[in-house]
Amino acid sequence: MENCLQENELYGAGISLSALLNCLDGVAAQEGRILIMTTNHIGKLDKALIRPGRVDKRYHFDFVDTMSAKQLFYAFFDEGPFFVSSISTEREPDDRLTWENSISELSDRFADIVSISQLTAAEVNNYLMDFRDNPRMAVSNALDWVRSRSEESMPAAAAELSER
Repeated sequence: MENCLQENELYGAGISLSALLNCLDGVAAQEGRILIMTTNHIGKLDKALIRPGRVDKRYHFDFVDTMSAKQLFYAFFDEGPFFVSSISTEREPDDRLTWENSISELSDRFADIVSISQLTAAEVNNYLMDFRDNPRMAVSNALDWVRSRSEESMPAAAAELSER
């Protein structure tokens, strides 16, 4: 694919649809590779680019729902080596059953908070990274975070409406 793109660079800054299609599955295309394409606007893509045979699988990633938020929370915290006591901030020796019960309760609360907003899995992942050692803080700060994300997207949505 690099060779195809390098050849096209001689003729300008962009790449034509024909050149892209040739790179993907033309005579010079490599075999035995996996190509992943993403878009937020599939309707804007040329039908030749996404025809069957060129695109074998399609997956739609929607906003995080309650179950997805819970699963993301578990992915971050289910294997925790320590349980953070609700009475103190000191770590207690690993008590697996206590940890599992705590994570189950916290994940339910987190999912209820996060699923009220339109957030992507990437946004939730990035948020949880900031609290990877403290699931309780992730839950206690979640509502403020969701509110701030909503406020950030409000001006953009208002600007988009005014452009129409």
